[in-house]
Amino acid sequence: MNLNRFNIRKILEVDINQFIDFWNKAHSNWPNHYYDIDRNIAIKYLFKSPKYDPDRHYLVFNDDKIVGSAIGNITPNHGTLTILISPEYQNIGLENELFSKLVPKFEQLNVNEIRTTVPLKFMNLNFFYESKEFSIINHTIIMSLNPNEIITNHSEIPGEHVIRPVSIDIEKNVILNLINESFSSNSPHLHMTNEQLDDILRLQNYDPSGFLVAYNVRNEMVGSCINLIHPSELSKGFVFKLAVKPNEMNKRIGTNILEASLQWFKEKEVKEVIMHITSDNVKNSLNIYERLGFKHTSKMLTLSKVLNQVNHR
Repeated sequence: MNLNRFNIRKILEVDINQFIDFWNKAHSNWPNHYYDIDRNIAIKYLFKSPKYDPDRHYLVFNDDKIVGSAIGNITPNHGTLTILISPEYQNIGLENELFSKLVPKFEQLNVNEIRTTVPLKFMNLNFFYESKEFSIINHTIIMSLNPNEIITNHSEIPGEHVIRPVSIDIEKNVILNLINESFSSNSPHLHMTNEQLDDILRLQNYDPSGFLVAYNVRNEMVGSCINLIHPSELSKGFVFKLAVKPNEMNKRIGTNILEASLQWFKEKEVKEVIMHITSDNVKNSLNIYERLGFKHTSKMLTLSKVLNQVNHR
């Protein structure tokens, strides 16, 4: 197809409302499309995010209609790339045009690595990134359940540990160390930074009572879990970073934290709880989730490329 009829330029303020409509329609066929964003959510979590820069946000127009978008964000450790094309315009070359616009932006900032996340079922998009020499660094299983359809059995082990909300301001560094120790030392891409934790604490509808920690008899943290309610869809909840110290495994700590989390979601009248389970953590946690009733819904791939090896010609 002749791409000359498409116009690619950076986003302008006048594009925001149309971009939000495009974003929602283009995401409609994604697995686990939980919600449509509105203007307030888009401005707070996208356009005003410290990682966002309109200089790294390109739009594709067919006449005056937005049919594609590419956003390049910067995290403390790498860049992230999100290319989104309307279904009827996919696989005609627009992905490559947007990719070529953004890669030099990352290079100018001396970013060494870029990452993207793609649904496994979108084979053509995965093939596109493969052609750019991206490699898979992680896959994520997405699971969900309705907490009101199960009966939790929150039974702490007497004398072993207790579960209670944590005072994040006082014990922030300890929590970060616990979370990062809990995931594989060979998978630094799963580690949480101080900035990422701050982003969570700033979320709309963040409730500190949902940040649960397990303590042993010596009052040491041995497990934790961050429970979140979606800012625009109050019936959706997310279990994030369920972590147990490696030397405390097989003591039912993870199960008890998750049971307490599901009870918390029931009290908040959440109708669906969603979990993302990384490939590095499947062995330790998948059986726990399945026993409690979580069902598989989809799989996502995280792809990575060392930027100085990217061919963006």
